[in-house]
Amino acid sequence: MRGLLAALGVLGAIFATAVAVPALWAERNIIDESGYVELVSPLAADSDFQGELSNVLGDQLTRNLDAPAPVREAVQLVIEKVAAKVAELEGYQAAWDKSQRRTHRLLLDSSAADKTRGIDIGPLGELVIARVNELSPLALEAPESIVVPVDRVDPHVVQTLRELPLKAYAASVLAVLLALGSLAAARSRARALAWLGFGLVLVAGALKVAVDEVAPTALQTGELSARLQEIVIGTVTASFDGWLLVLGAVGVLAAVAGFALGLFSGGGGAVNSGRP
Repeated sequence: MRGLLAALGVLGAIFATAVAVPALWAERNIIDESGYVELVSPLAADSDFQGELSNVLGDQLTRNLDAPAPVREAVQLVIEKVAAKVAELEGYQAAWDKSQRRTHRLLLDSSAADKTRGIDIGPLGELVIARVNELSPLALEAPESIVVPVDRVDPHVVQTLRELPLKAYAASVLAVLLALGSLAAARSRARALAWLGFGLVLVAGALKVAVDEVAPTALQTGELSARLQEIVIGTVTASFDGWLLVLGAVGVLAAVAGFALGLFSGGGGAVNSGRP
């Protein structure tokens, strides 16, 4: 009976971990506004990203500028030139962070449910127009908000994300309790620890395969190019890969510790002998 309880505890802990790890990552890096801003902050320094952003920014500013058509046409070239060097302007990083805070609210806030969900590059537009005004006799006023729509934002997914923090912590606590319970119930704690370690390694591998399959289709941004999407997806998957690396390392250490404990306790064959 103890062996059965231990085996069930090991399996339960493994499945709970498979839920807890991506849920916790999403809670820390997607749901939490500061975590999201920190996650996407390095994008602002990526040269490929800057090139794509400049193109979108110049085009959007020209289209959304609150000025008569002749004025927009007259300053279009200046706007495009300044937008092409937006990353060199003083205050660029602060404007980028402000833009991403607005974007986070548009994408995830319940108060934004009736608004267009997308990427708000308004703060970057203000930065560009301020520089254009320095270079010309005009006193242009930048749009307060410039939202680049994001396609295929499922409201059910957004609702699930908003409810994720509680589920993330519940799954984490459950995983820990089941793991401790399996160790307490096992006839051989060394064997149970080894199986837990194997399970964590398998979970890390399975989640890696899953995220590599899902990530390329998770983001569809209407006016942002495929290259820009690739860069954003690469940043997100790199962050999650770091969590999976830690999970895999913990699994390997647990498995090795289980084998070592089995050997030192005189039960070297116990780890390979079936149930915990």
